[in-house]
Amino acid sequence: MLHTRLFLFLLGVSLALVSCRSFDEKIKGVIALDEVEYADSSGAKGVFMIGLKPFSQADPARLVVDPWRIITDKFPDSIHLYVRIFDRDGYLITNLAPPYYDGTGDYRAIWNGLTEQIGTDGQPEKIENFTVREFSENDGLPNELALVLDYSGTMGSSIELLENAAQTFVKLKRPADRISVVKFDDKPQLAAKASTQTDELLALFGSGLKGFGNYTAIYSAAKLGGEQIAAAPAENPRAMILFTDGEDNASKINELDLYAFVKKHNIPIFTVAFGAVNRGLLQELSKYSGGKFYQTEDPKKLPAIFEDIYRSLRNYYLISYQPVNAGGRHIARVGLNPPGAPEQIAGKIEYETSGPRLSPNTIAGNNSSEQPIERQIQFAYNSADLLPESNPALDTIAARMKRNPRLEIKIEGHASAEGTPERNQLLSEQRAESVRQALIQRGIAERRLTSQGYGSTMPLQSNESEEGRKLNRRVAIVVTRR
Repeated sequence: MLHTRLFLFLLGVSLALVSCRSFDEKIKGVIALDEVEYADSSGAKGVFMIGLKPFSQADPARLVVDPWRIITDKFPDSIHLYVRIFDRDGYLITNLAPPYYDGTGDYRAIWNGLTEQIGTDGQPEKIENFTVREFSENDGLPNELALVLDYSGTMGSSIELLENAAQTFVKLKRPADRISVVKFDDKPQLAAKASTQTDELLALFGSGLKGFGNYTAIYSAAKLGGEQIAAAPAENPRAMILFTDGEDNASKINELDLYAFVKKHNIPIFTVAFGAVNRGLLQELSKYSGGKFYQTEDPKKLPAIFEDIYRSLRNYYLISYQPVNAGGRHIARVGLNPPGAPEQIAGKIEYETSGPRLSPNTIAGNNSSEQPIERQIQFAYNSADLLPESNPALDTIAARMKRNPRLEIKIEGHASAEGTPERNQLLSEQRAESVRQALIQRGIAERRLTSQGYGSTMPLQSNESEEGRKLNRRVAIVVTRR
């Protein structure tokens, strides 16, 4: 398969293997952490970090590789893969990569393999050049965090356990970390602006559902929490923790609006699903934003989950590499050869792309990351022909719809006031239909897509300026069924 490689640094070093079998034979059959159970601090089974342990104090025979987050925004230029190394008691193993590596010899002999394959039947292809960097609580930058917590009526007797879990999270914070708190039912309330004061934050909990208890506005609440994080310095690590036990039935925005907002402000969302919720939607929200999805029906596990989230935000290994530039299901595997281990270990993670792409850096004037996704859909002048720059946005919308098979949308076309009303009406209809056909070509069923043109009757801005006319020439994506 033809593809390019980005040489991040010159290795020229043979990586150690533990037997005469090939790397691909060794790594292809290993199990990932999500298929392994070990005890958390309460004695229950689950994948929860309970503390840190240097490799020098660990049993190499009891380690597990957990590739737990993946950032694909820069595909095909780069992939950023977040990896945790656990022992089977739940301790994260440290000191295996720079700048905290304390072993002898080259650390790259430990990180002895990285592969990608396309599809379940594809051949694993070894990634020769990658970097590994260890991040730790000692790094110093303050975290910008938002707790967005469901106080709707269905929480009932479980609200006390949720509040205990939130307090567990707050008690772990380092002095410089800032946490904002949003409580929501059908009306999200900002319980605390971003604060470093642990005692003040802890005092927010303990009153149960008093003042709450109605329906559920997940998207509006998440947007409110995201707005607190967006105001923080861009260089600070950031994350939102979104807990819910239900489905959205009261928001004034839809999930696509929320997707666009968190991508613009680089906010990963860690969703915690409690009980019978729309698992697919929350999984997609976490995956799309670069966060992680958790689910439990046992309220006693909530403190362990919240602790795992906080510790994982500060302690991990970051692997950066250039992926195979091909469409489809990518299966990435990370191999580890710990000194003293009886055999190498590995873990896997998956992501999807719709096809080979030009690097975003090669598109002149590209600033799509600063725009809502529907504003990234562009047409030729005075035409309904979609420009190539629209493909990433269309790919993203199609991917979300495939992961949430209940989702249905309406594509609305709008025009500026240039030209005759009849021409504007026709052009708006044609542009909406072009987007509909592009999504059908990407595998979305026709019954899930409708289109309508509104001409120049619904301007966002005045048509007196070119900037206003540019904003008025648009398509809008409206979710009609979740």
